[in-house]
Amino acid sequence: MKRDLDLLRAILIKIEFLEPSYGIMRLHTFHELCDDDVVLSLHIQLLRDAGFIEVTDSLYADDMVQDFLISRITFAGYDYLDTVRNESIWNEIKQKISTIGGSVSIDVIKSIGVAIVKQHLGI
Repeated sequence: MKRDLDLLRAILIKIEFLEPSYGIMRLHTFHELCDDDVVLSLHIQLLRDAGFIEVTDSLYADDMVQDFLISRITFAGYDYLDTVRNESIWNEIKQKISTIGGSVSIDVIKSIGVAIVKQHLGI
C-alpha cells in the first residue's frame, strides 16, 4: 500500500481541529476522511512513527487493523502541519513533487513547503 500524503495531512488537520476538546481519538474519528480501516490504521501508524502524534495506547482490532488512542499532535507534528496546512501552499508542494513522480520523504515535503513560504514572504 502506498503512503497517501493527502490523508496524512487531513488526519493531522482533523486532530488539530478536535483536540483538546474531543479527548482521545480513535480510528472511527477519521472515517469521514477514509472509510477503509486498514488504510487509516497504516497512516496513523506512519504519523506515530514520524513522531507527529502521541499515541497513549494501541488496540488490535484484527491482524490487519490496529486501532489507537491518539491524544495529541507533537511539536514536530505541528511544525510539519504549519508547513502544509495552507491549501494553496499544499497544492504548490504537490505540483512540485509531481514532477518527480509524486513520492518523496516527509523531510523533503517540509523543505519544499518552507521554501515556498519563504518565497511568499520575500525572505
